[in-house]
Amino acid sequence: MDGERSREGGPQSLDISERVRALLVCTDFREQIRQIRELETITKDIQALTLTLDYTTDDDANWVKAWIEDYSILGQKRTASIRATKSQFAKSVNVFCSGVTLIEVKG
Repeated sequence: MDGERSREGGPQSLDISERVRALLVCTDFREQIRQIRELETITKDIQALTLTLDYTTDDDANWVKAWIEDYSILGQKRTASIRATKSQFAKSVNVFCSGVTLIEVKG
């Protein structure tokens, strides 16, 4: 996880893409919950979070949409991008209309 540091030494921004990729491929529900709680603990005091993923499933795209919407109430700046083809974009247009940025790939 990469991040900029504030004057106090703590991170101001953090890229959590690697952790989220691991979370989304996990098939054990209890392990997913543990990873989500760990991620929340690590990121709770960080001002800005970024996330960039490849489009894998509709469910994963919807998870990213929910992540953007859920934490906006905490005052964190969250940005997310998904690398997707035009057909994947068309299947999940709602996700991309909610603040998730499309990085178009050929497919």
